[in-house]
Amino acid sequence: MDTSEVIKTAFRLNGVRTVDDENLALGLNLLNVMLSSWGIEGLSIPCFAKEELSLTVGKGVYTIGIDGEFNTQRPNRITDAYINHDNYFHPLLVHNNAQEYFEQGSRNVSGKPSEIFYVPSYPLGVIYFNNLPDIAYILELHSEKNFENLQTIGSTLIVPPEYHEAILYNLAVRVSIALDNQPSQYVANVANLAKGNLENKNAKYVMDRISKIDNALLYGVKR
Repeated sequence: MDTSEVIKTAFRLNGVRTVDDENLALGLNLLNVMLSSWGIEGLSIPCFAKEELSLTVGKGVYTIGIDGEFNTQRPNRITDAYINHDNYFHPLLVHNNAQEYFEQGSRNVSGKPSEIFYVPSYPLGVIYFNNLPDIAYILELHSEKNFENLQTIGSTLIVPPEYHEAILYNLAVRVSIALDNQPSQYVANVANLAKGNLENKNAKYVMDRISKIDNALLYGVKR
């Protein structure tokens, strides 16, 4: 999706046929804010990332984010993680509660990590492992991430086709508010329906992932 066309369409849905540079800039800002807020909601985000990251022997804490020790886009949440040891993928127990993580068992013992805890601080998140890697394991990390901010008018927004309607109509609603107008009932209804469909779709994806993780926790998985 060309962002300039997305923005112009959102204005056209509000009856604005000619979109000047000022309104294009406004639309780009509204689009970035909307996509970031969708990422925080956790369901509307289409960016489910799987990455392979190298661990360092004896190091149990890593920063993650642009220019972090794991130099990749900062995740909102880690959904699951595996340690690759000789092509066997051993699932890690993912903690979401700091007290739960730090109160359970011994920490900083040399060995293969079996638990992971993530703090989504900004601009760099922090990943903790219960054990200090005794060899340079490969971490397979599954996470949810925000859309990356679109920097310029005309940037390409790469999303699955089923996201197009939700983005166009929900941006139109935000444009309407920014213009001190009320969106038409049709635009508001399509925006709500399209976003609701995405939330249902992604909720099903998350539940499927949980089912697979529960099964994987019983055994190490070879691929």
